[in-house]
Amino acid sequence: MARIDDYETAYRLAKEEFINRDPHQAAAGAGAKLTPEGHIQLVFLNRDVQVYVPEGDVAVLDGGPDLSIHGKVIILHYLNASQGRPPKGKLITFREVPAGEFYYSAFEKRAKAPLLSTFGQSPEKLLNLAPVLGGASIDHSGVAVQINVLPYVPVTLVIWPGDEEFPPDGNVLFDENITSFFQAEDVAVVAGLAIYPLMGLARSM
Repeated sequence: MARIDDYETAYRLAKEEFINRDPHQAAAGAGAKLTPEGHIQLVFLNRDVQVYVPEGDVAVLDGGPDLSIHGKVIILHYLNASQGRPPKGKLITFREVPAGEFYYSAFEKRAKAPLLSTFGQSPEKLLNLAPVLGGASIDHSGVAVQINVLPYVPVTLVIWPGDEEFPPDGNVLFDENITSFFQAEDVAVVAGLAIYPLMGLARSM
């Protein structure tokens, strides 16, 4: 995956693109809102975030830790691509994302393997911790939670508990509309952004 200096460059380029976006269209297409001052506010992983217009600086509003550079880039990419396409309700795997096969090994390292190593033996922890990020359990063949990384970007985390014959398995699923906002590499980042906070919470228990 990209190095941190690559993300600094990506953040700069995303801000340059954002300057040319109509903030009303960007907000309306992303399930966000405009403040009286004309800035964009939206919810990112259960945190209130503001994107300043026109410069594109991203800041949290809850007084907590600043967002990672990865999160800021994802938020701007989301706003720059927003077209008012809410979730369709159809789940897809990463391999079904265009170019997903090319980035699959990076996706496994960034998302699937950490999810399984942390929650494979204790999926109940996933159920207990998901509400911290605004997530909730959903009906699925395995133990599954859905977390809204961004207003129109739900991510589903699934654990299939093991038994005497088979070890636990897991996966990260996306609504089909995610391809309206992100390319494959960004989709892998989105998955990690949903999983890493849960991993941190699990380790602190």
